[in-house]
Amino acid sequence: MIFHKPFKQLLALTLVFTFMVSSCGTKQEVQPTPQTVDKKVDLKALSVQMASDADFKNYVLKIAEVYKGQSKFMHEQYQGDAKAYQNDVNTIYEANARTGWSETRVAQLDEKMGLAQGSLMDLVSKRQVVLTKFTVLSKLSEKEMQEVVAGSLRLMADNAGMRTNNACKEACTFDYLACVATATGVSIGLLAACAAITFPPAVAACVAVIVIGDVFVVGGCYFSLLACERRC
Repeated sequence: MIFHKPFKQLLALTLVFTFMVSSCGTKQEVQPTPQTVDKKVDLKALSVQMASDADFKNYVLKIAEVYKGQSKFMHEQYQGDAKAYQNDVNTIYEANARTGWSETRVAQLDEKMGLAQGSLMDLVSKRQVVLTKFTVLSKLSEKEMQEVVAGSLRLMADNAGMRTNNACKEACTFDYLACVATATGVSIGLLAACAAITFPPAVAACVAVIVIGDVFVVGGCYFSLLACERRC
């Protein structure tokens, strides 16, 4: 699987290099003090808080749009051949990675993934809004992030106050997101692997690597979503 091996390995190496560079000259150990030791985060309370937040809702709905759009495109244009789809996206990704990422080049990824123009950059923008609002998220482990996001999605699916006039389909979408989170084994709400990257187009490219790499394991979630929406 092209994105499961070379690209995720490349991403890991990039993040390690970034960490090494940012760590230069900071070897002096900082002794913890009462002011620098944070209290343990109440994950359940954080899930409740995020589930009722409009910005977080907009963000996770955008994630659903991207994953759903990719699956729809792959099944319609590639007859469900995930490997052929990845091969084609891999070609444009490699070319852009060599020359450097820009919004224009990210837009080429949108097109190749079957997404509306600007989808990946919009996802990055909405992600940043959430991370800025909930600064405590940066202090969580990946496992804790998974727990918080999964809890929020469950609450959002059940909370009538978060629903629109199209309540049934929206509930289907939250169930779909919970399925994707379980199937991929990552925190889709934070995309933590991209945390060390700050340049928005590069973040978008990092997000694309994760989404494309997940195409093999989210097919069942996509068909469950379609079945759920048909019952609405």
